[in-house]
Amino acid sequence: MCEAGYDLKLLLKNEENIITETKWGKSEADRCPYAWEKLYIPYFLQSGFWKEVDFSKAAKQGYVENGECKISGDVVFNFGKNKRYKRNQKFEYFAGLLERDFAEHNYLRYLQELEDCNALNYSIYNLSFMPVTGALNNFKGTNRLMNEENGQKLDRGDKFIYRINDFYENKSMEHIIFSNTHGRKSKTATAEENTQKLKNVLLTFLDKLNDVNGYCKYMYLIDDKKYIRKLVEEGQKPIVTGCDVVRYMKLAEEYWMIKYNKINEMM
Repeated sequence: MCEAGYDLKLLLKNEENIITETKWGKSEADRCPYAWEKLYIPYFLQSGFWKEVDFSKAAKQGYVENGECKISGDVVFNFGKNKRYKRNQKFEYFAGLLERDFAEHNYLRYLQELEDCNALNYSIYNLSFMPVTGALNNFKGTNRLMNEENGQKLDRGDKFIYRINDFYENKSMEHIIFSNTHGRKSKTATAEENTQKLKNVLLTFLDKLNDVNGYCKYMYLIDDKKYIRKLVEEGQKPIVTGCDVVRYMKLAEEYWMIKYNKINEMM
């Protein structure tokens, strides 16, 4: 029997008031001016870590720069549904496992919980910062080393934090988190030289965060070390059964509640 998750009604109700229409589409919190102006800019201006960052164009551009490293928004736990020309989306994969394993027991309940998770997919609660320089975002979302054992791509926040923790424990530019870092040939440098430059920029930024706790504090807006440890542990587990999906939904819901409380503290 799988453990019940959180009641998301509060978040779903509140979400109607804080997500605005943008030229990129509704619910894209990583580019939504509200997320920048009401949450991230005020939060980061309080922190010495971001004191040299120019936030004046952040809401319009959807990114900032810390040193040479460009930082944009990213979905933490991806419950996205099928999009045009794309198959094997996350929602459909999760729903299939729930139907297979719970067809005769609690299937509709878990499916509704999954629908609620999808409704919060692009919300302010499911937003983190992500280094774009060095393609760390592509590592999280598309790298085969982030796939499930059956090859399914899930863009998992917990698995990403597990990899980030491993990097800090075994720090090297040969670590797999740099495997999507590729530079292009330019007039002044070879592709290999530009790749090395990108790796250096990303490494310099990650060094500023010290460890996985620092990464989560400034990029995920959470400083609950017990929950961060849970992310690392859960990130090592596969999602290949219905119970795995339920466990993953609960992990996401716990993160959203932490974020909800953090937002309320700031407003």
